Amino acid sequence: MIYALLADLLTAFHLGIVLFVLLGQVAILTGILRGWRWIEGALFRWSHVGLMVFIAAQGALGRVCPLTTWEYDLRVAAGEEGRSGTFVGRLMRDFLFVEPENVSQAELNRYYVAFAALVVLCLWVVPPRRRRLQDHRNST
Repeated sequence: MIYALLADLLTAFHLGIVLFVLLGQVAILTGILRGWRWIEGALFRWSHVGLMVFIAAQGALGRVCPLTTWEYDLRVAAGEEGRSGTFVGRLMRDFLFVEPENVSQAELNRYYVAFAALVVLCLWVVPPRRRRLQDHRNST
């Protein structure tokens, strides 16, 4: 039971990372067009690019995401086979994972690399800014 819960929690964390990367890029592109300054935040931008470059590197090297491997191991330890498990766990997995008959892993890896290139391009077009002490003093 505990392994199934841990697997679901890990899947939720994994889903959170995917949503952060996808929605973060949507926010960055929208922010570039609309002049939003908050998208220039260094922590946001560097964590965003770091995650995406890691994902693309894993794909380019033909490796499976460590979170996917850990989740699989937890599900095996929980005695879950195939599509068994909790409803929420199945729902999150259905959102996260593409069926191999629909998209090959090689094609998915190319999408990861292309998306990482877009993220890096946006980092170059609108670089992150570090908050200066003077900016902090002026805002108080």
